[in-house]
Amino acid sequence: MLSLLQEIMPVWLIYIFLGTTSFILVTLNNFQTMIEYPFDKKGVDSIAIRDFSLDIPA
Repeated sequence: MLSLLQEIMPVWLIYIFLGTTSFILVTLNNFQTMIEYPFDKKGVDSIAIRDFSLDIPA
């Protein structure tokens, strides 16, 4: 298959494309792992439920 692509575009362009695609997919996977569960108090998207309590005098 690589020999078929060599007729269309240079080999170095194929390797750059594959490297860039791999980098993007790994980055998206890491980002998804960071925002997967918002209530675990880990990562940038943590939701602190206790901060949303209402202080209404009775």
